[in-house]
Amino acid sequence: FLSAPLSLPIALAACASSNSMLEPDAEVWGADGPLFTAPHGVNLMRDGKPDHLPEDFTTHLARTWAELTGGSSVVWPAAALAWCVEHEQPVPGARDPNYLSEAETDNNAWVRALSAMACRGLHVDVHGKRDVEGEADCDIGVGAVRALLGDVPADAMAAIVATSLSAALPGYRVDPRPRLQGCWRSVPRRSLTQSSGRLGFASVQLELGYNLRRALGRDRVMCVLVAKAFVAAAQPCVNACRLARARPY
Repeated sequence: FLSAPLSLPIALAACASSNSMLEPDAEVWGADGPLFTAPHGVNLMRDGKPDHLPEDFTTHLARTWAELTGGSSVVWPAAALAWCVEHEQPVPGARDPNYLSEAETDNNAWVRALSAMACRGLHVDVHGKRDVEGEADCDIGVGAVRALLGDVPADAMAAIVATSLSAALPGYRVDPRPRLQGCWRSVPRRSLTQSSGRLGFASVQLELGYNLRRALGRDRVMCVLVAKAFVAAAQPCVNACRLARARPY
């Protein structure tokens, strides 16, 4: 480790039934910090698509950043992670919170967990991506805000988050206009940021390359710096969305 390991290990407890794996763990670490989610921390089945593989470190980072910022986290429970480690198969009966049909969204356990949050501020949806030559290490996706509120708040949010994270991650590239934007357009589905945006959050999908995720998972100092970057970006992002929502149509 480059510095002391992070202090939030997830205990992989045995589960008595599959039902205990389907409800996310929603944890509130403080009154008004950002919300962090990690919907792809486990194997998941997608309708008509190949199974979605786990995105390593995302659950750990979401919980850690929530604790460090005094915010909230919504992640898959330890029982679901343990099942996937043992079986290397999708969690039985689980739906991908980032690939929900319009009809099922409001009753989905993850969306209900977001609805129950008292603070509707910055929402950072933590994802992992492959390290691809020519692509940035960190992608800032604001497609959900763009679709809901327009270009002005989306561009403002992308710039705010990218500037803040770039200062916290020297040596890593941050892309404010990446290919993956966190908004389904070609299919009638909702991403988690699309769901949270409709609930009043200022939503961003964060795509982290594997090398960056691994570094953040091993280096507490680096992880703390990124947490501080999210705190600095949170209110300006909320203000940008609030201004757009207040505009008359």
